[in-house]
Amino acid sequence: MSSAKAATLAAALAVAASAAFAAQTFPPPPVASYQITCRLDADKKTVEGTEVLTWKNTTSRPAKTLRFHLYLNAFRNTLSTFWKESRGETRGGKHLPETRMLLLHLARLLDEGDGAAIDVLEQSATVLAASLGVEVFQEVTEAAHQFDFEAALATLQAAMA
Repeated sequence: MSSAKAATLAAALAVAASAAFAAQTFPPPPVASYQITCRLDADKKTVEGTEVLTWKNTTSRPAKTLRFHLYLNAFRNTLSTFWKESRGETRGGKHLPETRMLLLHLARLLDEGDGAAIDVLEQSATVLAASLGVEVFQEVTEAAHQFDFEAALATLQAAMA
């Protein structure tokens, strides 16, 4: 093939490729849309809702499964992806506001020598263990159960620092 024909062919391919590339939109159109309706019952402390999810499979293969992430389930226990990945901390390395408030509340109870600290440790065990780490949580809990609130508080404060 002569160099003139090769140059012409290369130019034609470049034009065709750029036209195909230009036809693609950026960013690509969304493949999912959500319509969520919910109602809060403040007296019962419940939320009731419905969701319509429209999803378009943009591949040439059928989807065998669809995975859904329910946000509030992230806080259910330490088995959730959220807890496994974050240990209850935000991306900036700080405790989530709710977790931070719980830790401060626990610290205040321990500082006051209030036995209610044991109730907090038992009722919030999953969140505290995920946030503090299991070993630290166990150390704080064991000290509190021995009514050594000073040691429990020292361990908690060191973990919060």
